[in-house]
Amino acid sequence: MIHHHGFFSSFQHALRFSILAAWAFLMLCPRPSFAASGRDKLSGPICGSIGDFDPALDVRALDEYQDAVAALLQQKKFDDLDCLADSARVTKARFSGGAWQLHNLYLGLSEPRPGHPTEIDWKHHFRLLEDWTSARPRSVTAQIALAESYVAYGWDARGNGFAGDVSQSGWKLMDQRVEKARKILERVARQPVNDPEWYMAMEQVAQGQSWDIAKCRQLVEEDAALEPGYYYVYRLQAHILLPRWKGQEGDAAHFAEDLASRLGGETGETAYFQIADTVLTIAVDYAEFSHFSWHRLQSDFALLEKDQGISLNNLNAYALMASRAGDFVAAEEAFKRIGENWDKDVWRTETYFQSSKTRAASLARLTQQKNGMEGEARSNAENPQGAAYKREVEARLSPMEKDCAERLTPLPPRFELLILVSTRGDVFSAQSNPLSNPTNPMAQCLFESLFKPHRTTDALLPPPPHPKYWLEVDIDPAGIASAK
Repeated sequence: MIHHHGFFSSFQHALRFSILAAWAFLMLCPRPSFAASGRDKLSGPICGSIGDFDPALDVRALDEYQDAVAALLQQKKFDDLDCLADSARVTKARFSGGAWQLHNLYLGLSEPRPGHPTEIDWKHHFRLLEDWTSARPRSVTAQIALAESYVAYGWDARGNGFAGDVSQSGWKLMDQRVEKARKILERVARQPVNDPEWYMAMEQVAQGQSWDIAKCRQLVEEDAALEPGYYYVYRLQAHILLPRWKGQEGDAAHFAEDLASRLGGETGETAYFQIADTVLTIAVDYAEFSHFSWHRLQSDFALLEKDQGISLNNLNAYALMASRAGDFVAAEEAFKRIGENWDKDVWRTETYFQSSKTRAASLARLTQQKNGMEGEARSNAENPQGAAYKREVEARLSPMEKDCAERLTPLPPRFELLILVSTRGDVFSAQSNPLSNPTNPMAQCLFESLFKPHRTTDALLPPPPHPKYWLEVDIDPAGIASAK
């Protein structure tokens, strides 16, 4: 039996606690209601509803839920907060789209809301949390909320700039506040309550105190053993593995692949999608996102919607992923579903959202046209006559390719050239792939040769098997240079 830093004891003890806790909810909550919380919405009794919060209909639903939780704290409704948290732990309630109610409850308690807090706001916030811990000293929720608030308060002192821009007083205050959080969490670990947010809070401490990767990874392993589907710890671990923190490019993506493989099934694929989400939308690390499999993310998103329901927040993240992956057909479909329900946590500004939406619509049409051209080119090349014609065209293009390769340094990567040929052999149109990238210099050089004026009696290419003939030619600049 593995003992996780004293945070939970034997299986038998945990089982007894769960049974007693479930009985307590029935006693405390005589008129239970059920929230719209995804697949598990009817999994058990919960406390009186504090409102309807549906991410399938409202992109701000989670923010509004967090504000409602913060309002309970302002009103000193500590019993209600404990009931909500205890219920969320036992029922593992989720909102539509898979967001955990428990984590969002803690987000509503981790700093003064709404708006950016002043020092006066922070002092009032801590007085409320200390009143809660005094009134209910055995409340795990109050203590974890207090610890996460100290971490957030530490970052408030440090600021979000680069390390070199932080003042000595900023570092000192952050260190003091994060250390307070660590001590609180160590005390909580001695209580026999299994709360996966404890690991999230301690991972925040690990980030703030720059723990080594091995210690951070241990927290991830223990969280996965307690609650494999609580993906928030995985997201933060991936953030720590980025080059700006403690990793190298590709580390976060490799972590996601390894974790998804070990967790397996829907849980693993959800973790993979959520890690990619935090890399792209929170860390805004485009280089790291390029190491994720777009095909896999598409599949994961479909699986997430099927099993956990629709979320406008997930849909916004998916639209950004599709745009960055260059799949503008998928991006346009996502933007149509989003409408004007853009998520500020994903896009930051409405201007960026609108420009991305317009670009996706424009490039989606070009992509669909390109797909039609490519399909026709492949069909043409599949018959013997078309294959023979392609070899003739490649022979005509070879001198042009060599000439371009001699003039270019450095050489661009391999690409494809789509060409539309007239009945006589003139070039009507030509374009390079992928469409999402600017024309590379090798393609530009070839275009100059293909559209160079010539005698009207002398076509550049041989006559094709039929009019308006599409063909696709593979161009390998490095191979051309080495052959030369």
